[in-house]
Amino acid sequence: MLTGALSDPSLSPLSRARLLPAEVELALAVRDIGRAEAATAALEAAVSIYDTHLMRAEAATARGLVSLARSEPDSAIASFRAAVREWSSTAAPYETARARTALGEAYLAVGGSVAAALEFAAAAAAFESLGATVDLARVRELSSAEAPAHPGGRRARRATRTFMFTDIVGSTGLIDVVGDEAWGGLLAWHDAMIRGLLREHRGHEIHHAGDGFFVAFDEASAALDCALAIRRAFVEHRREHGFSPAVRIGLHTAEALHTASGYEGGGVHAAARIGALAVSEEILVSRATIDAAGRNVPHGPWRAERLRGFRGTFDVAALD
Repeated sequence: MLTGALSDPSLSPLSRARLLPAEVELALAVRDIGRAEAATAALEAAVSIYDTHLMRAEAATARGLVSLARSEPDSAIASFRAAVREWSSTAAPYETARARTALGEAYLAVGGSVAAALEFAAAAAAFESLGATVDLARVRELSSAEAPAHPGGRRARRATRTFMFTDIVGSTGLIDVVGDEAWGGLLAWHDAMIRGLLREHRGHEIHHAGDGFFVAFDEASAALDCALAIRRAFVEHRREHGFSPAVRIGLHTAEALHTASGYEGGGVHAAARIGALAVSEEILVSRATIDAAGRNVPHGPWRAERLRGFRGTFDVAALD
């Protein structure tokens, strides 16, 4: 029988709480899910006493691992998302990358290959920078795996949406200049600013990895207005306060599969590719998005771009 922190009377409550995450992983390694559940519950109870980012991160990670072991990927996704946020707040890049890897696995379990790929890419970059070769090899192996069928057998439906991808230009160099602590504060401000504008323009945040957002809008016009508002907010902040990061944005309107983890399909990949083509401060949009908006939107000249993985070209232009 597995013994550990739960059954050791010599441990103080804090010492016991610190050992519980390891107990969860050990219990799951020997498929003792009941023991892992008990340790997770004890860890969650400890959060009410020692309410820190670290403790919340440990508890969310443990809950996600147990949910995955119980074949409950939707619950695991919610827990791992919380874990990523909390680990990021503690400036723990290795633990954040591990949580992202687990989140990617949970996305794969519901068929969310795009969301999984974004998490695996972020985790791989962190592991590589840290020299964590074993973890890097594992996440690369997961990246090449095909998504398993969802245990519930649910069917995805198709929907037409305008997809937005945003990210900070030159973030790696910026971290090197300002340092990890200042970067953490800057990223928190960036995330809060964008999320506020997404709420204002009815954008649905599908995924957030590192300094980038993947967002879906029901209406192309709202997506265009939101993109312009984001750029305007960052420019005004730079004018008033002397600095703000440079953000680039890509928009594309297409039909996609609406799955449990968000949206999947060629339209999503095309939007991501268009976002990657944008330069600093640029909002690059497809002709499909301008047509779907049904209004006059000032933009630069159209240019035909070949997107990796697609045959033919896409007409794109930069918003004025």
